[in-house]
Amino acid sequence: MKEKYFEDVLTKYTELVEDDLTLLGRQVTVCGRRIDLLFEDRNKRKLIVELKIGPIKDQHIGQTLSYQGMLLKSDDPTVRVMLIGNSVAQNVRTVLDHYAIAWKEIKVTQIKEFLSSRKDDELLKRIDEEFIELPSKIKKRPLPKTIVFNPVGKSRKINVIESLLDLIKQSGHSGHMVTGQALCIVQSGIRNVIVTLRINGNNDFEVRIASLESEQSERLAVFLKEKGDSLNDLTKLTFCERNESIRNPDRYKIAAEFLYDEGNYNNEYLNRIKNKYIEIIKIFNKLWNE
Repeated sequence: MKEKYFEDVLTKYTELVEDDLTLLGRQVTVCGRRIDLLFEDRNKRKLIVELKIGPIKDQHIGQTLSYQGMLLKSDDPTVRVMLIGNSVAQNVRTVLDHYAIAWKEIKVTQIKEFLSSRKDDELLKRIDEEFIELPSKIKKRPLPKTIVFNPVGKSRKINVIESLLDLIKQSGHSGHMVTGQALCIVQSGIRNVIVTLRINGNNDFEVRIASLESEQSERLAVFLKEKGDSLNDLTKLTFCERNESIRNPDRYKIAAEFLYDEGNYNNEYLNRIKNKYIEIIKIFNKLWNE
């Protein structure tokens, strides 16, 4: 759906945004930035609405935080900002709530159902025609005769691990929050190496590194068998070889466990886990670098 049509709907039916709103303008400039919609709420406070066609993404949050900082220094620091998108993932919702950024998810199907209930055939026709015409505008690309899979080089693997390490060091979140972000980077950046960190119900800490390349799996397993004692002393972690399983058939599954000590505060424990995770990633980075 085009952003213009999204604006048309919300300016005509302001209740989709919030009750008792008065439209002050669209595509207007506030504090040096062009905004999509400007409303006034029941308490005479201005509400800035930023529309995002499709999902609200991480970069949108950063832009909004920066803009909110500018508004706080303006002549009217009571101005509110709201992000509205067609979809808002759960992890994005959590971050938005954490930073107290107002948001709303309005799916295209919800808009169409609402317009149908109001018998607004004109707006409904615009949206429907757009979806009908869209497939004809897409140019089909000829399929290649042969599909070539480019193997991921060692340098790329090292870069991924280094990026993971930098992310953990720079993050201000607790250990389990860092894990989610780090795992996301690894999984999207490279499929040949999987790095996971898990804190299970028994408060055990486990690092699992699995390679889909049999040669590297064997090298990793041999390395740990030969260096096991010294690695255990260095990291204070216990290494063991995991057996095959139906869910994850990788032959060489290496685990490192760090047991929870009674009497430790939860935050202190998570910080210790974070530090151990950094140590173990450094070791595997060194291994790949050799």
